[in-house]
Amino acid sequence: MAADPLNHILVTDIAGGRAVARAATTAQRQALMDLGFTASGADDTLSRALPDAADRLALVQRLIALDALFSDGRDWCPAALVGHLKDLGLIKTSYRVIAWSGPGAFTIRTER
Repeated sequence: MAADPLNHILVTDIAGGRAVARAATTAQRQALMDLGFTASGADDTLSRALPDAADRLALVQRLIALDALFSDGRDWCPAALVGHLKDLGLIKTSYRVIAWSGPGAFTIRTER
């Protein structure tokens, strides 16, 4: 059975002018805050500005190092953006993607 996404950092947006992620634990929340994320609401969501492409790439690399899950979906979802960076040769390591198929139904895969 796949790992529970509730036990991981989950990246839900990274294509626009800000990154959005959810932290499952206090340690993960602190790791995100160390990367410049701040609380963006009453839940466990944190966000951070992305001023340029170089900053986005550096953040993606750090999130991969934290074993974050990049959400799959439509348009420029986090998984598609990281895949694009990998296709460009800017990401050289594997990363993990989560794809939702319904409420509570998901698959986690490693992209190499």
